[in-house]
Amino acid sequence: MRAHFCLHNIYPSCQRLFDEILDLENAGMPQFLSEAKRFEIDDSIEYIRSIFFQIENCMKEEANHTEKLSKTTRDKIIPVTDTATAETFGQSFNRLLTPGSEFFIADTKHMLSSFVGLVPLLAFGVDDLAKMKRLLQGLQMNPKRLGRAAQSLPRTTGKGELHRKWTEWFQARFEFMAR
Repeated sequence: MRAHFCLHNIYPSCQRLFDEILDLENAGMPQFLSEAKRFEIDDSIEYIRSIFFQIENCMKEEANHTEKLSKTTRDKIIPVTDTATAETFGQSFNRLLTPGSEFFIADTKHMLSSFVGLVPLLAFGVDDLAKMKRLLQGLQMNPKRLGRAAQSLPRTTGKGELHRKWTEWFQARFEFMAR
């Protein structure tokens, strides 16, 4: 973290001093949200992902997290990519947007492979999204999930030909299936 320092890693033998005498607490939701508000385009996706995971962990412990998250809806904290390929997805991002901006969340691997490079997508992989359910819900981003937003309308392009073997197979069993 840039704004708040973890003293335990620097002074592991002084934990009693920090906890009991100085009454310093570990970083919580306000510190991580403050850190998220400081995201910049130069930050690595791993750094942003780790902060989001920490916010998710805080949300497991605190009940009133929606009020705290509502203060971040105007901040550019969401890493989005629209130039990634299927091979490079989840390794970088090219924009930071607000939670209400126009982008989508590829919540399944099929949706990711279908939409990567075509629409702006949240720059986290499907496995990462599974670890951020409370955060996405708290930021009111569930409607942006492609699993909910996309509709499938199958259609044939080009000339459609029936497969002779399968057609004969279905025709022979039609009377039994139609019952």
